Amino acid sequence: MGQDIHRWIEIRSVGQGRLEDPEEPVDLAPEEIGDPARAHEPPGHAVPLEQKLKSTWQASRFSGMIPRFTEQAFVLAISDGLLVRGRIDAVYVHEDGTWELVDYKTGREPDEADAVARLQLAIYSLAAQEVWKVDPSRLNLTYFYLGSGRADPIPAIELTTTGNDLTAMFGQVQSGRFEPRPGVICHSCDFLRFCSAGQRHVSDNTTNED
Repeated sequence: MGQDIHRWIEIRSVGQGRLEDPEEPVDLAPEEIGDPARAHEPPGHAVPLEQKLKSTWQASRFSGMIPRFTEQAFVLAISDGLLVRGRIDAVYVHEDGTWELVDYKTGREPDEADAVARLQLAIYSLAAQEVWKVDPSRLNLTYFYLGSGRADPIPAIELTTTGNDLTAMFGQVQSGRFEPRPGVICHSCDFLRFCSAGQRHVSDNTTNED
């Protein structure tokens, strides 16, 4: 469902699809949750998760802004000939000249103390500085959580990961010295299906919550 929501946001962000345009049906999870923003609905009313996520975006400041780029791909070259490829959901350049790179999240929010959760934004920050020559003092990176409507903007100057840090991380992976560090981030990690340690962590915590 995440890809469908991202595509829906992309279409509306660039000014398309604002009329009553037909949409492809989305393969939804069966879970349905109530939308607190719709207090006028009768008790027991629930809306599909898809609709809640869309409503959250429409109520956010991003729905009234036109991004300079959407789904912007980048290739970041670091030392030892390594390339980091990625794609940024939305890139905004505000009237005051500051840049804001936004990543929309449909999953759970990670713990604020989880450093791994900041790694993705740190890579985006490095890409903006190295590829597009953006001044880090005029750059902010934002996670926008569609489940809660919370935006978590972080100034680039607070993201201290360097290209050398990334090289060291990849070196650990290549040498087999990369140890998984399961945490709250596992619940929203895009690579959970490949990580047995993360899967165990999610399973154990889900069992404990029940």
